[in-house]
Amino acid sequence: MQAQSLFRCKPYQLSYPAKYHGESIKSKVQKIETLSDGRQVTHYQNMTELVMPDGSSRREQHSDGYTCVYFANGDVRQVYPEGTDLVEQRSSVYFYKEASIT
Repeated sequence: MQAQSLFRCKPYQLSYPAKYHGESIKSKVQKIETLSDGRQVTHYQNMTELVMPDGSSRREQHSDGYTCVYFANGDVRQVYPEGTDLVEQRSSVYFYKEASIT
């Protein structure tokens, strides 16, 4: 008797919704600040923040709660705001670059 996997993963393609990553979201820099712990935070006029905690990764945080983190190893983590219809019943997606899976 063969063991069956307890986990069934539905294939999912990492996507970058135009609402957050399209040309229309580009905005002028409002303020750049360096925090006491060395993190650099860039504030944009469209209320988006870009946080660079260690220089090798970056986090984009939007005013509605959407967050996208780009890691130095190529991994990407997306956290969607509550009630969004951008992904099917997922509040976050983690893409593992090395394995090319979510």
